Amino acid sequence: MLPLLLAGVQGASEATTINLSATVNKLRFSKPLNCIYLLFLGLIASGFCFTSWNKACSILGTVKITKGLYLIPVVTIIFAFFILGEKITWMGALGTVITITGLFISAIKTDKEK
Repeated sequence: MLPLLLAGVQGASEATTINLSATVNKLRFSKPLNCIYLLFLGLIASGFCFTSWNKACSILGTVKITKGLYLIPVVTIIFAFFILGEKITWMGALGTVITITGLFISAIKTDKEK
């Protein structure tokens, strides 16, 4: 994403263009709010999340934490249905069933693992 950060992207449709104008980029970075957004994304959204992920893995173990990671889309679909009032599509329902089935299958221990 660094090249796009430096180049700048304009538009959010099929007519999205990359703007290499130094003037436009100077204007973007001269606004303090844009710099605050970048600091938030870098320090809080990325830095804190990776640090907490690392700490959780050291406490609970990578396997348990990864199972929780796989449940994030399932939880998102459920919360979107109840809180946001979104409809659950057949693709979302199928993905949820496949994800939960995969988690159950991965939890089955063979005779060698016991």
